[in-house]
Amino acid sequence: MKECKDCLQLKSKDCFYVRYTTKDGLYSVCKECHKAKTKANKKYERKITVSVPNRCVPPWLTENDWEAIKRVYAESKALTEQTGVYHVVDHIYPMRGRTVSGLHVPSNLRVVPAVVNARKANKVLDTEETWV
Repeated sequence: MKECKDCLQLKSKDCFYVRYTTKDGLYSVCKECHKAKTKANKKYERKITVSVPNRCVPPWLTENDWEAIKRVYAESKALTEQTGVYHVVDHIYPMRGRTVSGLHVPSNLRVVPAVVNARKANKVLDTEETWV
């Protein structure tokens, strides 16, 4: 018998996934709790961002930063609906640039028309004037 760290219930060892790196060889949470957490995390990640490489998301982002990122994506969607022109979230300093790589942080995000973002590719543009 083992206690799940999430639901605090005593369960048989069959209710835990195998994990060779732990002392007892089992995860600390039961399969049910693990599945629930995984499912919740996947839904949350899908809402926040679209395929951002993990190396570009700094661990020091606060909850306020995540809220700011969500607002930028919401602004992109709202502008698309208002104008009828497809807008996307652009990284000012591209995450896969040749000379410099940026991070997925609020200060590196802006909303631009999709055609501008496609034309920009993985380059750094200094001002909004260079969009047109």
